[in-house]
Amino acid sequence: MDKESYRSYLRTPYWKEVSRLVKKRFGWRCGVCNSPLELQAHHRTYEHQGDELNHLDDLICLCKICHKLFHKEQRKARKPQRAQKRKSPRPRNINI
Repeated sequence: MDKESYRSYLRTPYWKEVSRLVKKRFGWRCGVCNSPLELQAHHRTYEHQGDELNHLDDLICLCKICHKLFHKEQRKARKPQRAQKRKSPRPRNINI
């Protein structure tokens, strides 16, 4: 599913109900930091997209901040690790 279709999906009555149930399941708190503010439902995987009501355990409740942090870390993890250049050790001045 492309980005725009997914955004449209997140505005459907079906997704709104899924999101409500996920938040309720987590006691209306973020599953990471326990905040009650700006809660969002997040897919752990997308295996059950479109059938989330039968797989609520595949979703987690995150506050907006934790959700952004999660996706930021996920993007970082997907980037290939660049080999870091090592600085050669500086020669020491040795006084004899």
